[in-house]
Amino acid sequence: MKKKLFTALLLGSFFACENNDKDEITPVPSTNSLSGYVLKKDTTWSGTVNVTGQVIVSEGVTLTILKGTTVKFAQHNGDLAKAGLLMTLRGANGKPSGKLIANGTSTEPIIFTSGAETPKAGDWGGLILVGEAYVNVQAVNPAVEGLAKDYFYGSQTRNKDTDNSGILKYVRIEFCGVGLKPDSEVNGLSLYGVGSATTIDYVEVYKCTDDGFEFFGGSVNATHLISYKNDDDSFDFDQGWNGNGQYWLAFQAPGADNGIEA
Repeated sequence: MKKKLFTALLLGSFFACENNDKDEITPVPSTNSLSGYVLKKDTTWSGTVNVTGQVIVSEGVTLTILKGTTVKFAQHNGDLAKAGLLMTLRGANGKPSGKLIANGTSTEPIIFTSGAETPKAGDWGGLILVGEAYVNVQAVNPAVEGLAKDYFYGSQTRNKDTDNSGILKYVRIEFCGVGLKPDSEVNGLSLYGVGSATTIDYVEVYKCTDDGFEFFGGSVNATHLISYKNDDDSFDFDQGWNGNGQYWLAFQAPGADNGIEA
């Protein structure tokens, strides 16, 4: 599954925005600040968004992030309860999986980064997409790694393999990798049971303390990926991932683990 060359991804600068409503959020203007909350209705972010804590996109809900947006996650300063991450939830109660639509362009990428003045690896968690596609694990409801609370992913049947968790295109994820419980970090981009209707294309993970990209089962395809100076594996796939990958590039940090762990 080692897929060849790479088409360069724009390395730009990074900044984000926030919002203070905790449950139901309306579109976020470009200078708002957000504390951790669960999104219960469709929401749009643009400009610079500053986030403290976790943002959870509920089943049946879509978070759209407009091109050129920078999302800055507050540095946790050792308080893991404040560590930022962005996660979509698996479909439930007759609703489809939550969706993250982050559809940037080569000249206006979408950047997820640290809000610290001097950012470093591990300042915040990472991006987690959770779907209903097949995973080959014995547990009926396996739980997402690195989180203080259990969120379940995947399915033991293949009738959800075309599940859709959204679009990540021309996206950079950087200075991430802290977990919300000790000794269990969050990857730069974690794909849990994500289905083939999801688009992953032109995505870079830079300076993560864990893996750049990890696929936990599912059937999502992924093209044009850069794993750059991450501390653990560059690319990791297991639990029966059944997708295709092409044009993946790894530039490993000194002492990093595997280029590909499968």
